[in-house]
Amino acid sequence: MDDAEQSASDRGTERKEHSGSDVISELIDVDDLLDVDPDQVKSSLRAMISFFTVIKMDAGAEDIEAFEKNTWTIPLIGVLVGLVAFITGAASWYLGFSNLATTVLILAAVLLFSKFLHFDGLVDFGDALVASGDRDKHIRALKDTNIGAGGIGVALIVTLAAVALLSSFGIWLLLLVWPLEILVKNAMVAAAAWGEPGDGMASKQVGNADKKTLVKSSVFSLVAVIVFMFISLALVQMVTGIPYMNTTMYRWVALVALTGIAASIATGIGMASWANKELGFVNGDILGATNEVSRVTVLALIIIVETLAGFF
Repeated sequence: MDDAEQSASDRGTERKEHSGSDVISELIDVDDLLDVDPDQVKSSLRAMISFFTVIKMDAGAEDIEAFEKNTWTIPLIGVLVGLVAFITGAASWYLGFSNLATTVLILAAVLLFSKFLHFDGLVDFGDALVASGDRDKHIRALKDTNIGAGGIGVALIVTLAAVALLSSFGIWLLLLVWPLEILVKNAMVAAAAWGEPGDGMASKQVGNADKKTLVKSSVFSLVAVIVFMFISLALVQMVTGIPYMNTTMYRWVALVALTGIAASIATGIGMASWANKELGFVNGDILGATNEVSRVTVLALIIIVETLAGFF
C-alpha cells in the first residue's frame, strides 16, 4: 500500500470512528443540554406566543431573534397549547359530551388558539404534494394563494384521521391531549433540523437548527410529556375519584412518552426529506404541515405499540 492509499485508509478509519460513539457523544453533550439562557428562553417564548397563538404579546426584534436562534424551545409553546386542549377536553367530558364530540371540541380549540396557522401550512403542503411535474411546479403549488383540491383533500384526511384516532382512546384522551401538543412541536424541530433553509420567514429557524437542536428539544419534550401526563392523570383521578395510579398506568405513560418521541422525530425527518427532495427547502408551510401530520402519526404509532404490548 503506497502513502496515498494509506492516507486515504487512515481518513476513512477516522471518519468511521467519528461516525460511531464519538458522534453520539457529541450530540448528547450534557453541558450543551444544560446550557440554557433563561432570558433567551423567555424572549423566545414571548415571540412564539405572539406568533403561534391568538394571545397578543409585545414581542420585539430581540424576541424574534431569540426564537430564531433557539429553535429547540418550540415544544414550550406546545405546553401552553396542550393546556388549552386539556381544559377544553376536561370541560367537555364533565358536561357529558361523547368522546367524539369531545375530540372535535379539543381539535377546534387547538386550531382556533393557534390561529389556524399550522393548518394553513397543511393545506399548502397538500397542494404541493399532489402537484405533478418538476420542482418549480411543486413550489408554485406550495406558494399559490388559491387552495386546490389537493390541499383540501389532504387537510380533510389528516383532520378526520386525528379525530378518529384520538376519540378511540375514550377517557384516556384526557391524558394524551396535553403531551400530544408537545410532541407535535418536537416534530417541527426535527423537520427544521433536517431541512434545508429557504428564503421565507422560517429560513433562520431552519438554518440555525441542527442535530444538537433536535436532541435538546427531544430531551425536554420527553421530560415534559411524562410530567404533564402525570399532572393530567392526577387531575382526572381527583375529579373521578377512581384510583388510576398503578403499575400498568406507569408503564403506559412510559410507552406513550418513548413511542411519541420516536414518532415525532421520524415524522419530522420524513417531512423534511420530502421537502428537501421535491422543493429544495423546508419553509414555514412545511413546518406547519409537520405539526398537523405528526398528530396523526404519533397517535397511530401509540395505538399500534399499545396493541402489540397488550395494554388494556
